[in-house]
Amino acid sequence: MRKENILFFFEALYTLIKSGINLYETLVIIHHGNPKKEINKLTKILINHIQKGETFSEALSKVNHIPAFIISAIKAGEKSGSLEEILEIIMNQLKIEVEMTKKIKQVTLYPKIVGVTMLFSLLISVKFIFPTLTKTFSEQDITLPFVTRAFIQMTDFLNHNYLLLIILITTCFVGLNIFKKWAYGNKLLEQLKIKIPKIGTLYKLNHNKEIANYIGLLISSGLSIGEATEIFRKSTNSYLLKSIFEKSNKNIIQGKFLSETLKDKPIIMSYLLEIIKIGEKSGGLGASLLRIGKYFEKNYEIELKKAIAIIEPTITLFLALIVAFIVAATMLPTLSLSVSF
Repeated sequence: MRKENILFFFEALYTLIKSGINLYETLVIIHHGNPKKEINKLTKILINHIQKGETFSEALSKVNHIPAFIISAIKAGEKSGSLEEILEIIMNQLKIEVEMTKKIKQVTLYPKIVGVTMLFSLLISVKFIFPTLTKTFSEQDITLPFVTRAFIQMTDFLNHNYLLLIILITTCFVGLNIFKKWAYGNKLLEQLKIKIPKIGTLYKLNHNKEIANYIGLLISSGLSIGEATEIFRKSTNSYLLKSIFEKSNKNIIQGKFLSETLKDKPIIMSYLLEIIKIGEKSGGLGASLLRIGKYFEKNYEIELKKAIAIIEPTITLFLALIVAFIVAATMLPTLSLSVSF
């Protein structure tokens, strides 16, 4: 289920419940008043389960693609009688995530378009245009410049081995995906990403905002730190964080503070650790984490824009070098031919 639709559902749910309408009637209103198929399917499942006497959190657990942290937060809200407040927190967090996804798409659109255009242009040129040029040059009884000879060899290689190259690239892509699905392999890739300049900063910010937002939401819902971190461990897609929080949870059970269990972990930023320490001492850890989550969101957006600002001219320079190579390879022998005539 698309995150935009999950947000739309929780916005409607929060607004109607805040207006004084009970949960069952709210779901019926959303079901009949919404044209979106995904939301209608969701509300139909929820209505059926609630009619059987199940709680809202139990009904939500029967739906695919609803994040575990949302279900757990709602369950805690039902127990504490603060469902309305929890729905508002969930709605705000989903808004942040949806807005961030939109911004990422916006700032990465240009590099994607340029990259795809460049790839297709090269493929068409190598297959249809360059062979004609190389044939013409090869037929002339002149000494070709080094750049032209290199160009001809490269074009011939690509034309005769393009199927092999496609198979090789596909195999590497599939192999990498299989490696990523393997827990140990995924952890190794994550540890490598952390060490790469710029990419490491973005990766850390992304996962630190995830920790702050999700654990902050769960603690604000009334769950204990141990319960919140265990739910986060199960729901995160990062195998590195799963491993870190598995050890962290064992230490929390033994009576250690969360900040103690997370120190000296390369992926955990020092600023997040300090906020956790302050929150543990003041008793307002949930609210502190949600606030720092917003800070990480803004920083992530700033760093992403900086990275794109480097990528865009790099792509342009790379394109310019390719064009310069092709122009030199085609024009130098053309000039030689004109001189000989």
